[in-house]
Amino acid sequence: MRRRWSWAGWLGGGLLLMPLLLLWAVSARTMENYTAPDGPIFTGNFAGAPPPVPSQIRVVSWNIRFGEEVATAVAEIRRNPNLADADIVLLQEMDEAGVAYLAEALAYNYVYIPASVHSHHGRNFGNAVLAKWPISQPEKLLLPFANPSNGQRRIAAKAVVNVGDLPLTVYSVHTETYWLNSLGRRAQATAVVRDIPVGQSPVIVGGDFNTISKTDRARLVGQFTDVGLARALTAPTVSIAGIDVTADYLFARSLAMAAVGSAETAASDHAPVWATFSLID
Repeated sequence: MRRRWSWAGWLGGGLLLMPLLLLWAVSARTMENYTAPDGPIFTGNFAGAPPPVPSQIRVVSWNIRFGEEVATAVAEIRRNPNLADADIVLLQEMDEAGVAYLAEALAYNYVYIPASVHSHHGRNFGNAVLAKWPISQPEKLLLPFANPSNGQRRIAAKAVVNVGDLPLTVYSVHTETYWLNSLGRRAQATAVVRDIPVGQSPVIVGGDFNTISKTDRARLVGQFTDVGLARALTAPTVSIAGIDVTADYLFARSLAMAAVGSAETAASDHAPVWATFSLID
């Protein structure tokens, strides 16, 4: 009996050949990685005086593809009420110039930490934390394992955002694509989970975790749930080989979720995701 082929079976079986072929174009040669634990780290302050402490804060996470359409992203943020004036913005696939441009245009303080110089454009490639509030204690978390096709390393950018007297530990994360096997990608998420401070202090984790299958998503959510972080979104955020999948997430601990969502975009292949959290009962 001839076996019928299906997208579900293709994804469920973990073959994923087409996404790998599509990714080959941006991973064709060995990367230059920043593996030193202390940097480089770029910072800037454009937010001015901190606003009064609100009852709720809004957090946005967005992978802006290779940081190439930052001006378009700024325009989209300004006209979308769910993105405009967010208290915290987590960015991935950025360079330092793009982060500084966005932070100055939208009046944010920022920390930017590159993971590598990407072969796609020859510029820095990394993650950022932006906030309307003071940012302190920037730190690079180097994730384990390299992309087997080009040696690229991945990181999480970690910082403390001080909302009045309340310190929020914040991570902007970008884990590896399907070039790395599932055990390696799970270990990268585990590295973030293990770095999260023990206790009940508020923590926010956001970013692109490159999950495609239902198994990937369930495993990732379970890893963060086990340390007390709740997931803030379930909507698809990117299309891979014509299939809509959830790759981008927000997780939080000790913050009550009031609303969540995503937004349409022309600035990236990934949709921005957002969540509103209550600070004061």
